[in-house]
Amino acid sequence: MLSMDGKLYRLCTWISNFAILNLLFLISCIPIITIFPAFSALFAVVRQLVKNHQINIFKKYWMYFTENFKQSFLIGIYSTCIGLFLFVDFRMIVHMQPSLKAVVFPCLVAITIYFILFLFCVFPLMVNSYYTTKQLILNSFKFSLYKPHLTLLNLIIFSAIFYASLKSTFLSVFFSFSFFAYMTYWVAELKFSALEISHPDKKENLDIEAK
Repeated sequence: MLSMDGKLYRLCTWISNFAILNLLFLISCIPIITIFPAFSALFAVVRQLVKNHQINIFKKYWMYFTENFKQSFLIGIYSTCIGLFLFVDFRMIVHMQPSLKAVVFPCLVAITIYFILFLFCVFPLMVNSYYTTKQLILNSFKFSLYKPHLTLLNLIIFSAIFYASLKSTFLSVFFSFSFFAYMTYWVAELKFSALEISHPDKKENLDIEAK
């Protein structure tokens, strides 16, 4: 049971990998401007874990961090601008007439949710294949609408992990981000498989190619 092939050993290895990965992610987010490159490295590593590859967490994380830095940084600028735009809009709604607010608020909420789903997809796509930044953005918006039941599952997982993290600092420091990234890529992998097997025409339209 304690051998390298034992279940307990594999469980301990998985737990330590998630904890180390979570800490690496938090450390690399400290400069603030590196948050999006840190997310790209996080998802690149969990992609290997989802595929059951044996990797050196430290080495691979920093390799992917530098490898995807430019594109993830550009995605970060784009996403930050949209996020700020949505934030300002929500602030402005407070001063609108109730009749106008009743129309604008649901639309803004829908756009915000769609934007969050875009963020769920952009990193799995980024680490799964090579795209130009424009292709990556367009494909991420399209991919977020594919297999809506899986997208909903991803949103539920995110909500559950977010809620648990608010209740436990321990989870936030050691597991929340790495586990969320793992589950998000796992959901994305289900979509990739569905595109490849059931909808090859859609797979081509999304330019999804396994690395």
